Amino acid sequence: MKLIIEKEINRKIPLQLFNALEKVAGKEMDLGENVETCLFFVSNKKIRSLNKETRGIDKETDVLSFPIQEKTLKTDPDGKIRLGDIIIAFDFAKEEAEKKGLNLSRHLLMLTVHGLLHLLGHDHDTDKKETIMTSKTNKILNLIP
Repeated sequence: MKLIIEKEINRKIPLQLFNALEKVAGKEMDLGENVETCLFFVSNKKIRSLNKETRGIDKETDVLSFPIQEKTLKTDPDGKIRLGDIIIAFDFAKEEAEKKGLNLSRHLLMLTVHGLLHLLGHDHDTDKKETIMTSKTNKILNLIP
């Protein structure tokens, strides 16, 4: 699995951690090397605008996911499988980590895994689904040094 990382903000982001995530998540989620996901780090203003435009919610959030694929993953003519985009509001996530006493790097990884699971069709709209999603997230995070 390959994460294509784009920064729309000028912040220091621990990119080396995402290399480990590519390997672990690819294996644990059974995603081959031809699977790609774009990961964007954006401003709070940008994510608020996207949240309002796509979900009708006029407020900031930590992460949004926009899947390209439907239930069955399809290969593009170039041999790539593109799952979709994960958008993280870096400053929002940083504030969230500080308030909860979390390590920022680990929190960014958690948000990325959360977004990946959404791209693969998982949701947390019921207690049972939330438990499954949390379990999968923790399993992956625990495998990353």
